[in-house]
Amino acid sequence: MKVSPIICQWYVASLLSPVRVAAEKAIIHHYMDDVLVCAPTDDVLSHALDLTINALVVAGFELQEDKVQRMPPWRYLGLEIGKRTIVPQKLEIKAKIQTLADVHQLCGALN
Repeated sequence: MKVSPIICQWYVASLLSPVRVAAEKAIIHHYMDDVLVCAPTDDVLSHALDLTINALVVAGFELQEDKVQRMPPWRYLGLEIGKRTIVPQKLEIKAKIQTLADVHQLCGALN
């Protein structure tokens, strides 16, 4: 999936398409392997989240349970989302660059 972001986006979208139909009141955003599920009520959210997790697990994705955020603030794509606010996450930049991975991390933080 890391080799082709376009294929990853398409594949995850195809997996989540039936979930979007089944939980039509929920809003499901995804980018690569990050998925955000929002809903107007806790019941709808719980149902949509269960369907989303099940669809991804059945397709062979391994979810890290500690990364499933059920309480605010939620962190998604560099944003910290509260019940009423959305703000950028605090930026942490390494001052000592030693490896190519450090350069990639710095470039990602600056974008």
